[in-house]
Amino acid sequence: MDLIKDMDERIAYVKTLIHMASIDKNILETETEQINQLAQLYQIPGDRMQEIWNYTQEKSDLHSIVSQIQGRKTKLMLLYELLMVCHADKMYGPAEQTGMNEICGMLGIEKDKLHELERLIVESQNIGNKLKVALEMGGY
Repeated sequence: MDLIKDMDERIAYVKTLIHMASIDKNILETETEQINQLAQLYQIPGDRMQEIWNYTQEKSDLHSIVSQIQGRKTKLMLLYELLMVCHADKMYGPAEQTGMNEICGMLGIEKDKLHELERLIVESQNIGNKLKVALEMGGY
């Protein structure tokens, strides 16, 4: 991924995604698949992925992990991808919402930007559902 050049920052990015996926104490297969796809996109070696998945057992200090994420564009992309992980199971519950607010604060991103991204995710899902109906693939 061109946006994140440093491997340690990429790993911190994916650890933050895993944290959000596990915030409700249950990582679903859809969330695991999405995180693994992102890890491949970010060109994280397979041996490092084991270290990253072990993070879910360790639960290292989230603030020290999130503090490795640099650059506003990278932080905004992380928030977007965190929201995608939150919505992967079609449920954006209170624990996830609280976690998103905490991470948003750690990243130094204003809450209004988080709310804008949340609205865009919901709009995107609605468009996807309408497209499925139009293509007679189910939906709603």
